[in-house]
Parts: sequence; C-alpha cells; structure tokens
Amino acid sequence: VHTYVKELLRELGEDESNITKFQTGGPDGDLGSNEILISKDLTVGIVDGSGVLYDPSGICRAELTRLAQQRVPIKEFNRCFLGNGAFLVTVDESNVTLPDGSVWLTGAELRDNFHLTDYASADLFVPCGGRPNAVTTDNVKKLFTADGSRPKFRLIVEGANLFFSDRARGVLEGAGVHVFKDASTNKGGVNSSSLEVLAALALSEEDHSAMMCYNPANGGIPPEFYETYVKQIQETIVENAGREFRAIWKCNSGLGLSKVQATKMISGKINHLQDGIMAQCSRMTASDRD
Repeated sequence: VHTYVKELLRELGEDESNITKFQTGGPDGDLGSNEILISKDLTVGIVDGSGVLYDPSGICRAELTRLAQQRVPIKEFNRCFLGNGAFLVTVDESNVTLPDGSVWLTGAELRDNFHLTDYASADLFVPCGGRPNAVTTDNVKKLFTADGSRPKFRLIVEGANLFFSDRARGVLEGAGVHVFKDASTNKGGVNSSSLEVLAALALSEEDHSAMMCYNPANGGIPPEFYETYVKQIQETIVENAGREFRAIWKCNSGLGLSKVQATKMISGKINHLQDGIMAQCSRMTASDRD
C-alpha cells in the first residue's frame, strides 16, 4: 500500500513529510501499524475500533510509533500529547461534544461516521480498515467541502478492501482526486501469502520446520533462511507494486482510462493469463507437470 503512496508523490513531485494524512485502521492492526511505522507524513486523524484520534497540528509521531510497535489501539494514546484543538474519543464515551460544537450520542457513533465529518480532511486518505461500502453515492458528497466545490482529499490510496463503492470512486476521480483501487494496492498481501505457501509446498516438513519456523516467545531467533526469504518477499512486493502503479499511471495519462478502470483492466488480463496457464497445465501429463 505505501509503495503506491510513495510512487504517487514521486510522480507529483511532492515530499511525503510535507503532506497531511487521514487514516482509518489503527496501530493495533497489521496494515494500520505498518502504515504508521513506515510513513513520514503529518497524520492528523486516525480511526480504529477503539475510537477516534484527531490533532490538526499532526498527531505526535513518537507516541503513534509506540502504539504501533506495541500493537495497541488508539485508546491507549497518552492524552498529554494532544495539542490545541485535538481530541481522543473512545467508543465507550457518551454525550460527546467536539470543538466545533457538534454533539454525538456515543463515541461509537462518532467512530462510525468520523470519515464523513469536516474533521476528516487532508492531502492523503489511506483507509487501512473500516466497514465495506463506508463511502457510496449516497454519502460521497460528504467527502467534499460544504459548498461541494472541492474534495476534502487530493489523494486516496485504498488499503482496506471495499471501503468505497465503484460509483463513489467515479465521483471522486471525476472531481480530480487521484484514487488507487484496493484490487491494485492490496496485492502485496496476496504476493506474500502466495510465497509463504510456495515455501510450505517446496520444502519437506523437516526442512520447513528447521528453516522457516521459530518461537520468539521462548527466546528463539529466526533462521537465516527465514530472514533472507522475508527480505526477498518484501522486495518482490515493492517491485510488483511499483510496476503496477506505473502501468496504471500510463493507462491513465496515455490512454485516458481512469485509474479505477486501469485496475480492472489489469485484473482482467491477470485472470486471462491464469486461465491460459491452467488450461495448458490440464493438457500436460503428470510427468510433464512434475
């Protein structure tokens, strides 16, 4: 996911440390914690299962890093790091009044709708968690300023699956927002899982236990093969993400396809290639396949 962020900023000639970001999915999640740990932006808002954290001047990066390293939710954020106009609202709170005067019956209600409030505004939006179809044509107008003239985000890189409906993506792209769809940005997880399965299939049970397994709880250290393989997987994910980003960018700038359409076209070609490979394999004898 973050490779898409970096590639997009490179194309736009922008420095990551100078942009603001809003994120759903917190430091206790796989994707949310990694996004916190590897990013260099000014994060102004985070929503996770435990509540809402917002700071217009940028949430304390050191405290966010601590939460991400410990894999704990934002409700554990130390409130002494909240600046002017900042707030932390947990889901178990009630009758919540925000600095803008808006009143919410519960913290849970605020959490579920925070991405549609005026507070949810930044250069970049990276949903790393949230409910499917959190943004549809019914509410996408709330991702624009009150007069409807300007989107509240310039850049959207989807980490969470299905956060936006296709028609909502179309509205945002039509307004000039750079939207990169989940089917492209989330391929890193598919790459990683596939290569993990490959190792399990290629190695004998004894070799897999010796070369790929360890128990850190008992003071175990990762085998050399494991560390090398993990590094290679990470490099493969970054390389593949960069290639697909450039393909999408070329389709958009050269062919006039929307970025969402480009993702769908690439997915179709991948599926067609897979069908061809499987058809060829089905015609092979068992000895040829071996």
